[in-house]
Amino acid sequence: MVKTINLFLFAFLISINLFPQQKNYLISVELSDKNGLNKLEKFQLPVYHIFNNVLITEVSEVILNSFSLEHIQYNIVDDNPLENKYYITSPHLNELNPVFNPTNVIYNDGKNFVLKNPDINSEELISNYNSLIAMKRKPFYFENNKIDEGQTISVKNDSLINKIVEQVNPDTVRFFIKSLQDFKTRFLFAQTKDSVSLWIKSQFQKMGYTDVKIDSFNYQGTWQKNVVATLHSLSTSNEEIVVGGHHDSYSSGNPILIAPGADDNASGTTAVLEIARVLSRMGYKPETTIKFVTFAAEEYGLFGGFDYAQKAYSAGKKIKLMINHDMISNFSGSLQSGNININYYTGAEDYREIAKQSTQKFSVLNAKTGSLNSSGSDSYAFWSYGFPAVYFEEYSFSPYYHSPRDIIDNCNISYCAEVIKGSCATLLNTDIMLSKVKNFSVVDLGTGNSLKLSWQPSAETDLAGYNIYIGKSSGVYDAVLSTTNTTMVLDNLTKGVKYYIGISAVDNDGNSSMIVEKSLIPQLVPVLPTGLVDVPQMHSIEIRWKPNIENDLLGYNIYRSSNESGNYIKLNSSIVQDTLFLDSTPQNGIYYYYSIKAIDSTLNESSSAIIKSRSVSLDQGILVVDKTADGNGTIGKPSDAEVDDFYNSLLTNFNKKDFDIAKEGLPKLADLGAYSTIFVHGDESYSTFSGTGSTLYDLVRYLQFGGRLIISGFLPSKTFEKNIVYPREFFAGDFFYDFLKIKRVNKVFSTRFSGAISADDDYISIFTDSSKLNSATSFQLKDIESIEPNDNGNVIYKFDSRFDSTTVAGSMKGLPVGVEYLGTDYKVITLSFPLYYMKQEQAKEFVQNILLNKFNEATPVEKNEVKGIPDQFELMQNYPNPFNPTTKIQFSIPAQSFVTLKVFNILGRELTTLVNEEKNTGSYEVEFDGSKLTSGVYFYQIKAGNYSRMKKMILMK
Repeated sequence: MVKTINLFLFAFLISINLFPQQKNYLISVELSDKNGLNKLEKFQLPVYHIFNNVLITEVSEVILNSFSLEHIQYNIVDDNPLENKYYITSPHLNELNPVFNPTNVIYNDGKNFVLKNPDINSEELISNYNSLIAMKRKPFYFENNKIDEGQTISVKNDSLINKIVEQVNPDTVRFFIKSLQDFKTRFLFAQTKDSVSLWIKSQFQKMGYTDVKIDSFNYQGTWQKNVVATLHSLSTSNEEIVVGGHHDSYSSGNPILIAPGADDNASGTTAVLEIARVLSRMGYKPETTIKFVTFAAEEYGLFGGFDYAQKAYSAGKKIKLMINHDMISNFSGSLQSGNININYYTGAEDYREIAKQSTQKFSVLNAKTGSLNSSGSDSYAFWSYGFPAVYFEEYSFSPYYHSPRDIIDNCNISYCAEVIKGSCATLLNTDIMLSKVKNFSVVDLGTGNSLKLSWQPSAETDLAGYNIYIGKSSGVYDAVLSTTNTTMVLDNLTKGVKYYIGISAVDNDGNSSMIVEKSLIPQLVPVLPTGLVDVPQMHSIEIRWKPNIENDLLGYNIYRSSNESGNYIKLNSSIVQDTLFLDSTPQNGIYYYYSIKAIDSTLNESSSAIIKSRSVSLDQGILVVDKTADGNGTIGKPSDAEVDDFYNSLLTNFNKKDFDIAKEGLPKLADLGAYSTIFVHGDESYSTFSGTGSTLYDLVRYLQFGGRLIISGFLPSKTFEKNIVYPREFFAGDFFYDFLKIKRVNKVFSTRFSGAISADDDYISIFTDSSKLNSATSFQLKDIESIEPNDNGNVIYKFDSRFDSTTVAGSMKGLPVGVEYLGTDYKVITLSFPLYYMKQEQAKEFVQNILLNKFNEATPVEKNEVKGIPDQFELMQNYPNPFNPTTKIQFSIPAQSFVTLKVFNILGRELTTLVNEEKNTGSYEVEFDGSKLTSGVYFYQIKAGNYSRMKKMILMK
């Protein structure tokens, strides 16, 4: 059994990475909602791995956008699946392990870990006695196939199976295990490795097998040798069944010299040999070719299994089933109370049931459903290439695993023999039993009483036809129909009733495959479209949905309203046959409700599927996103009203709107994209906001449209990267690195923060407000992390403390706590401290400085008329700003002067003169028309007497 990675040093950690729109994403999807699995199936999601109730898959942006309105929960795991390499650990966590950089861990469910590009080489791997198993895209899609666990195997060969399994001999089992142990070590780098393979080959030959081969492959400059014995079928079928177990061993200490490996895995190799011996002795003639394979180099990464599976896949072989054996001899107690785990892989649920029933019937053991998709043995390699597999493993895990005490004296030979009986019976039933029907689909014909069934033709050579089972509850069927076709229409059904439809293949002897079941409700009118997702664009809104599967579907109608229950206006002039509609006529800042209705060939229209959205316009002022939990008003737990009042005071004279996550949930791009600046604040360390999944993705899209972002609060790396480990490095592909321009964070427990010292002349220093803090923290803040910028970021603030830097409390003095990125693509200011606890006037000056001078934030559209006689020269900010296409500019002169007012482009080239004349004392306003100019930054300059002043304005079309 392969060695595994014990990452007990790390707590739960999932890294969330965000990427450019054109890239695909590696995501994790919950499978616990059984009613939603049909939705997932329609997306044809490629499988990377499935952990019990979590699918790891690769999706495009289109699919990612479709998930939100389908209420499909997901997390983005990593970027660029085709460029990165992933590895998975198996679940046994009971040996010494190397320490991995936590940034490599991209998935962790507390038991299983997925790592990206782990920075560990082969020598480190060997010296630390560990292995990682490659996780890659499987050559199949996620399917929601239901197998009724209550089905009884319908194969008429019980008497033959009994005769064969009775030949399993504990004495022979003991001989095989003892002989393999007597090599002292079967370690992949030991000198005995070739002798082991040759001995196994000779055993097959002694049994009478003439087709026995050594199948070699290279690993780290050594030739490793699988052993393959073939029992040929008399039929013309090109399918094969692989019966396998690995013959190498590993032990702590010095495995070059001592690695007896009696249980791990002489017992599994013995199962292969003993089943081969019994079938040869009984003269069994299989219907499917059987390959008996013992694998080399399993312990360091399933290399023998991967080599065989890859070669089979490349050769186009059809492996009906791979039956694996790994550690099957550890047991204490009465055999009648013994259990055996049947581990299985997605897509092999039917073979799991065959194995369980075969074991129950033909051995004294109780078969238990084991783990799903285990990466701990060679069967995982076969599943990785799309081949179904089951895996026999002892129920009570050996305490002698990977130790010099894994010897035959600690094995239960009788128990091992019973496991082999169950496995042998599984092989014989699989040989004669038909494979389940594949690609079974059920489609509503739209007549109200008809469903159309279709499936892939079975490849069985003695196929007689198919049985169709019809019922109104799962696994309970009221009717059975037979056909030799691969399609069928079920008529005279009841409209609105959910039907459960099963299918099995049947051979000429009456043997039946396991039943695959689907369910659907026949409807007269089309079902409402599903998978609606809004994709806000600049000044437009794109709506997407999944195609309806009605047989008589004509297309879709699209309606829009500015009120959910208001009057919906049809937008399309002809029926839309695509599943995408672009609304190019929305007004800026307005939310719209879109209703999508399917329409069939008789013009029946479905009910409404409604989605709310708003276009990106970046012109509605400032959105203040409040992620602060509503406290009770005590120190450290400000109330919602206290927080709102504080930020209202910082943003006087600006157009602003509040978005309270505690009340409104997480924001989408439709909520963010209308605003020129997003201000996210979190003023307690028990944040209610987690920037995961679609929320963080939408924030990235907002920035990619050219948005501006201010982040202020405790532990931003926890909020946006789910970080709990310090220090933490970030890399290309991480949100922190790519968009906030931060490469490293750190936090020292018990430090105290008294303020942020300016590291840039454009900013004032800001200090804590002692009235909002208490003596327990020395009237300073705790839980402040440092944020170190990458090459594209700029430090604007550094950590200050009233404690000396030689003390723990003052040890973070001088570390960066404020980072800015003021690019031409977007602008971001990140503070790792909460502004709420800073002195209000200093915080206000800081915020107003950013909005006016860094972000060029729009001022309210109103006349700032100067009354009376001006007492000084003054050039005011144009309004509105940004503008399209006209804006107004005001100026004041306290004495008669010759005045020029000119407009320049960003290169300093004069574009126009707005004023060029003598002006009396007073206040004036002129209009500038930029309709003939392109979007961009422009400057206007006044000269009056000795007074000269220039300001910037933005034209945004």
